Amino acid sequence: MSRAAQAFQAAKALFANGAKRGIHEGQSGQQSILMGTKHIGKESGAFSRLEQAGPIPEANGAGSAAAADRKMDQSSSGSVFIRAQSFIGNFLFYGILGGSSVVGYYTYFYDQQQLQALIDSRKDAFPGSSIWCQTMQWYLDKRKYFEGEMRSFANPRQDKLLPDARVGGHEKTLVLDLDELLIHSDWTRQRGWKVFKRHGAEDFFKAMAPYYEIVVYSHQHHTYVDPIMDQLDPHHIALRLYRADTRYEDGKHVRDLSKLNRDMSKVLFLSANAEAYALQPDNAIKLKPWHKDQGDTMLLDLIPFLQYLAFKRADVRDVVRAYDDCDIPSTFRARMQQMEAKKVDTKGKKGFLSTIARQ
Repeated sequence: MSRAAQAFQAAKALFANGAKRGIHEGQSGQQSILMGTKHIGKESGAFSRLEQAGPIPEANGAGSAAAADRKMDQSSSGSVFIRAQSFIGNFLFYGILGGSSVVGYYTYFYDQQQLQALIDSRKDAFPGSSIWCQTMQWYLDKRKYFEGEMRSFANPRQDKLLPDARVGGHEKTLVLDLDELLIHSDWTRQRGWKVFKRHGAEDFFKAMAPYYEIVVYSHQHHTYVDPIMDQLDPHHIALRLYRADTRYEDGKHVRDLSKLNRDMSKVLFLSANAEAYALQPDNAIKLKPWHKDQGDTMLLDLIPFLQYLAFKRADVRDVVRAYDDCDIPSTFRARMQQMEAKKVDTKGKKGFLSTIARQ
């Protein structure tokens, strides 16, 4: 055998022995790894839980593709739902906005009669006019209903707030406001609400009862008015009208004296609230609001003037205009003194002339 062949055989044998030794060492390492794993499993609860969870599934190409398809289907169905939801929302929003604009336009620029005339004139005026007319007629009918309901709340509950005047009863009607005229309501954090009675309120009622039909006309509810009036007027001398009997205009509750079922030339209204007599200012004696002034005597000071007016055969509105912007009690006293002076002067002249005539 040649030297080259011998060298080849020696190298082959050496390679074979090295491979066997590597395999043997690999097996020994695997056994040591397994022994270490068992040792860790005995010592670690986390590893035992991992073993109990079972083997980790191997990745599957077909399963991954199916999962991806499901995700795409879910994503596409979700996007379709979102688009449908967005379309419906936009349709409702712009539909309501457009409908509100049309309703607002015809409500602001056309009253009921004008709108009815417009509907009648547009019949068969253009293609589709029948649908437009039917829609507008439906809107007009609903508008009439709702405006009628609103008027029932804004206007007094009935056209005649008082029964017919009694034959042989008082000739004139004295209407009194409640707040800031007869009483004052005050609130503090310590005691809450408290009602203060104006000085002379009860005596005022008693003094006016023989001369006037008295009506207390308040913008408050009966639950507020009645307990107060039961103390001021326990014998129910005065008739009572409440918020439901007022007219609601521009956010204010206005007293409508024309609904009292009385001759307006004989209706006198005492109030300290300009909003209360806004409809009939010529019938109102305009007083300053009372705010717990203990030295106030205005109600008692007005008694002589009101007694005089009760017997005066004149339109109360003319008398009110004559005393506008005046302090009524002092002005009335001054005018009465002037009248008395004129009477004395006239009597003196008549007596002097009669004396001359006898001579």
